[in-house]
Amino acid sequence: MLVPRKARRTRYRVAEPVGASASVTHAMAGSLGIVPTKEIFMSNTRRPRIALLGAGSATFARRLIADVLSWPELADGDIALMDVDQGRLDLIGPLAARMIRDLGVGARLTVTTDRKAALEGADYVITTLAVGYAYEPDRPDVAIPEAHGLHQTVA
Repeated sequence: MLVPRKARRTRYRVAEPVGASASVTHAMAGSLGIVPTKEIFMSNTRRPRIALLGAGSATFARRLIADVLSWPELADGDIALMDVDQGRLDLIGPLAARMIRDLGVGARLTVTTDRKAALEGADYVITTLAVGYAYEPDRPDVAIPEAHGLHQTVA
């Protein structure tokens, strides 16, 4: 979930008005499955900057980048992909660039192993990293749910 550093009071119009009010807040829009109309934009005119830390996952990062690019307010933003593994970035970077090109959005992409460079000026920071091996059976966040019959795909 994207969490803005500064709260924005942007309002979105519903494509089909519901009741007396035809607008909902950003927080309500996602939970109601409402896609904002393109005529409504964030109040600032600066390109939003999104830093994705731990961007080396070709599966999770790809889906997350697609989600970010699906929002009109973010599709023309600056996206910084950061991971400590340059080899993984060499895979996800071209994939993200192709997604941007294929969608025809104006997002600008930065791929880096430098955390400070990725975070500089970020409006949104998304962390997708794990420390150590996420599926170690003795980890409490994995072992306790498994003891109760809940086998997690992500710890």
